Amino acid sequence: ASRTACLAALLGSSLAARRQSRRRLRSLAAQALGSELRVPVRSVVALLIASGLSLLGFTMPAPIMPELRTRFALSASQVGLVFSSFAAGMLFAVMVLPGLSDRLGRKPVAATALACTSVGFLVQGLVISWGLDFRVFLLVRFATGLFAGCNPIFKAYLADVVPSKLLPQYMVYREASATLAFVVGPTLGGVLASSVGSAGPLFATAVAHGIGAATTALYVEESIPHRQGSKSAADGKDSASSQPAASSDDKQSSSTNWPLVAVVFVMSFLYVNSQTCFSSFLPLLMSDRLGSSATAIGIFATKVSLIALSFQVFAYRAVEQRWGLERTGAFGALCICLGLAGLGFPVLSYWLPAALYAIGSASFPATIP
Repeated sequence: ASRTACLAALLGSSLAARRQSRRRLRSLAAQALGSELRVPVRSVVALLIASGLSLLGFTMPAPIMPELRTRFALSASQVGLVFSSFAAGMLFAVMVLPGLSDRLGRKPVAATALACTSVGFLVQGLVISWGLDFRVFLLVRFATGLFAGCNPIFKAYLADVVPSKLLPQYMVYREASATLAFVVGPTLGGVLASSVGSAGPLFATAVAHGIGAATTALYVEESIPHRQGSKSAADGKDSASSQPAASSDDKQSSSTNWPLVAVVFVMSFLYVNSQTCFSSFLPLLMSDRLGSSATAIGIFATKVSLIALSFQVFAYRAVEQRWGLERTGAFGALCICLGLAGLGFPVLSYWLPAALYAIGSASFPATIP
């Protein structure tokens, strides 16, 4: 009986020590990510995982472009249609889905959009596997793009739950999760394209979006109630103060700085153009000029993404603290311009311009709200 009691006591103390260790780990994680979040840390982590999985899906099909061009016997203008059809659908998604998330909630809209995008990529893979017409492929690409608008929702979620003073750093965390997807996605897509065929990366993309939808539905806590609660608390404080001051604050908060909105819109438009140019046409450029295979294209893109990730992890914060957010963003935009311009020259190696583009893409996006 005494031995049993001793074993029970040891087991109880061991379990207590484990619980205490878990609490310490959670506390350290909360301190690392910021203790002022309006939702549990796991909710933000789950959102970053879903964001990374979403972009992982978008990066895997990039190395198959040379093979798609050959399979469908595409001209130069038709190659552009592959991207334009998807982007046309995305135009609807990014204009409609964020507004829906304001009314219906970030979580249900993001999870539904990710699930529908998963189905769309699955059907794209089936179109290629079944040898259907190029016009059918374009139609499915457009339909898939109609739901591929989660990126603004992810940013809006962070703006809902992260204090404004910490928001730039959390945007960098989101970009780091995106860069990690760019590290893994191209190589994985190149390997799948070489071993399974051009439909392989599209099927894997469907799986990635499906996992992202499940992660969002199961582990992300809705942010809209927290935002409304913070507004209610702010309203209560305003009512306790003098009436003229409250009305002045309301006027200030309700006014919209449209010139600033226009600048942000133009910056976002140009940055997305640069992303599209690099990720869409670099595979074709390497295939035509260097004769690179899908695997080689994927590995090159992964190495470029590693440069961007290294800059984000080891250098961004120091640069931003030294130069400020605006100058860091201008530096990033300059690097992107020089990198894309350098890729246009017929050289034996694209490493220097690609590295410049990587540093720019790692430092500029945090400037955009």
